[in-house]
Amino acid sequence: MGAGCCGGGNEGGGGGGGQRPAMTEEQEKIAKWVRWYVKTKNAPVRGGEKVDFFTGQSAVDKLMESDFHKKIEKGRDTPIIADRDTAIAMLTFFMRLRLFFRGEKEYRAKRPKPRRLDSDGETESEPEEKKVERRKKKFRLDIHDDQAFVDSPDAIYMWQYEATHPYTWLGGTMIIIIGFAGCLYPLWPSQLRGGVYYLSWGGLGFVGFVIVLAICKFSLLTVIV
Repeated sequence: MGAGCCGGGNEGGGGGGGQRPAMTEEQEKIAKWVRWYVKTKNAPVRGGEKVDFFTGQSAVDKLMESDFHKKIEKGRDTPIIADRDTAIAMLTFFMRLRLFFRGEKEYRAKRPKPRRLDSDGETESEPEEKKVERRKKKFRLDIHDDQAFVDSPDAIYMWQYEATHPYTWLGGTMIIIIGFAGCLYPLWPSQLRGGVYYLSWGGLGFVGFVIVLAICKFSLLTVIV
């Protein structure tokens, strides 16, 4: 793989005192996309709170389904992600930047099967739902000794990189605009203020209708039962 693909700027990044490589604009775009669109789960980490994690195979598969693999941009002969090896090299580079770390599952001690007795003192059969719940193994995450990227469904990686989604920025901006507009309510045109007044009463009436409907439903069920 060429340096332009996955090598970034400086070559020092993996080990102890070396300088970490820097992301180009293109690489940062891919890193954000992986963070937002690769399916994650969360689990507690040893000595800390819950973190999001994903599997190596899911990240590579998602990149192979993305436009980074399917589309050839202007001025290029091949896509940014040409094949699975390129995807693995890109994700390995992100690991060098410490955007995520390889982790491993540490399972908790197995709980003994609870003994249930019926009224006659005999062992009562355990419901199937309880069996399934008891069989679910609980685990926490810890740092893996081998910090390498592996294209495998069993290799898990814990996110440290947090990229703010554009929708979050948009939502925050809208809240600020709505709040600012509310503060300027006394300066609104009289027609606009009147419309908001009647709209608020309409919304209040709808909420009241839902509450009354819930009370009637509860009363009807009480009478029937």
